[in-house]
Amino acid sequence: MSNQTADRFSRLRAAMKAHGADLVALAPGSHMDWLVGFHPHPSPPSSACSTRRSSASSN
Repeated sequence: MSNQTADRFSRLRAAMKAHGADLVALAPGSHMDWLVGFHPHPSPPSSACSTRRSSASSN
């Protein structure tokens, strides 16, 4: 994972904690592209990205 992606996940998890969210799911689009740089083709099967508030590496 690049430093930029790690920083974005860290910022997302901080926002999740501030808002009391336990899970964020992103459908294909600009948010998924921003977070992980993934540009899925818009046709089925669908793609999704999800993350928990606490990462496995911080446990």
